[in-house]
Amino acid sequence: MIVAVDLAAKYSAFCVLGSDNTVIDQDHSWQKSESEWVDRIVARFYESDPLPSVLAIEDLPHGVGYKKIVKEVCRIQGRIYQSMLNAGEEDKVVFIPPQVWQIHNKTYRKGIVGEAEVAASLGYVPPSLLNKDIHGKDRIAARKTETDYVAAYLIGRYVNDKLSEHSLTDWLENEKRVQRYGE
Repeated sequence: MIVAVDLAAKYSAFCVLGSDNTVIDQDHSWQKSESEWVDRIVARFYESDPLPSVLAIEDLPHGVGYKKIVKEVCRIQGRIYQSMLNAGEEDKVVFIPPQVWQIHNKTYRKGIVGEAEVAASLGYVPPSLLNKDIHGKDRIAARKTETDYVAAYLIGRYVNDKLSEHSLTDWLENEKRVQRYGE
């Protein structure tokens, strides 16, 4: 079981996937405080039996300027990592650059429409957050959050595909080595 997170400053989503890519759980940050969201992401590493083997978080794309929105994402990443450290599970955290999972899923440069098409072809449909009572900015937030579910699912598929090719230990070691290379 893995937890895959499409992490952004405003709206994010996660999917918990079994090794067969079945969605076990999923949630989003919309209308949650930052603390509630971080707790929700990390909760399975405190409560579950069995514990997930990986927490895969979408990292910032390379070359993104350091702006307010980037600063917020970095802060949330740090809070998630600190929570994982508190749980003694920090070795399970892997940051996945967007290009890596997008190229793997053949969605690179195809945008959210391409991602939704690929996810649908794999049998995944995100939860619908739109209803007749949601208006204005909330409709925009709901649509954006639905696309975050798709990205989280595809990140999870990427991780499961890699884990089917490599042992967990080898894959985690390799991913962390790649992350260090970018420093």
